[in-house]
Amino acid sequence: MRTHRVRRTGPREWLRCLKPAADEIVIAAVGDMMISDPVDNRHLPEVQALYQVIRDADVAFGNCEQPIASEGVLRGGSPQTADPLMLDDFATSGFDMLSIANNHSMDLSESGLLSWIEESTKRGFTIAGGGRNLDEATAPGVMTAKGQRVGMLAFLCAAEDLQRPEYMAGFRAQSNKAGIGLITGTRVTVPGSPIPLLLPRAADMRMMTEAISRARAQVDVLMVSLHQHWNLDEPPDANRQAPARVPGRIIPARLDNAINRVAEGRKLICRSAIDAGADMIIGHGPHVLNGVEMYKEKPRFSTASATSMRSFCVTAEHSRERVSVRRWPASPKPTSF
Repeated sequence: MRTHRVRRTGPREWLRCLKPAADEIVIAAVGDMMISDPVDNRHLPEVQALYQVIRDADVAFGNCEQPIASEGVLRGGSPQTADPLMLDDFATSGFDMLSIANNHSMDLSESGLLSWIEESTKRGFTIAGGGRNLDEATAPGVMTAKGQRVGMLAFLCAAEDLQRPEYMAGFRAQSNKAGIGLITGTRVTVPGSPIPLLLPRAADMRMMTEAISRARAQVDVLMVSLHQHWNLDEPPDANRQAPARVPGRIIPARLDNAINRVAEGRKLICRSAIDAGADMIIGHGPHVLNGVEMYKEKPRFSTASATSMRSFCVTAEHSRERVSVRRWPASPKPTSF
């Protein structure tokens, strides 16, 4: 696998630098997409150049962080949702591979998740991360590019403050329940650490690595999408008078320094995925940009554990109304290029 390094350049320079060989696959990947209405600024040259990179790629990935469904039951909190015509807009933009495993996956409950999957697949998207049961949620989405089978798995690595058992039960796919691939953790006392570390649960790690091993046998290239709202391991501030809080999870990289602040649990999840057979980790979630780690000569574009793709586009408004079932009204047609 070959990676290209381009310093301080824009999309036009990327296009000039990316000159793949005939048998090489170009993968374009972006972070979180939370978009309620078709983008209206694509006439700008800079935006056109950005979307050209996506459309010219052999595989174009994004994390779809909102149920895009024709029906569903709104959950409490701050749900993010969109009309199915947004999927047509994504297709026009050039995307063909979507992750649906994130902390907004169940904002329209199980019925919304299943409608989202149906709307996506009938438009030709390759998706991963959710399904009618655990087998479907941990099965790879597979597409063919230049004669090679490119597979993707997707998981949510949940934030510590969301890991209440009754709340996580609504997300977790099981043998007879719809949901997503989910990784949770627990605080573990580790010698030499000033505080217990948030480390992934063994059962969830086994679920992930077994899914990767199965997928590895089916594809030529295997991507693993990790939506990581995984908390940092920070000791309490001795000068702080306020009550102790759950450690923060949004820490941007220092672009003038090669060292990122990395939670040990995130390292373990990402590196275990590579060890199990993944070719690359594509991460997102903290909405900030981090760096890239090469582990065993394979890239980790993974969330603040080492890296983050940041958000690609966020224009959605929270769907705050509480209704039992909602059918979305007609929306504007997707923007043309």
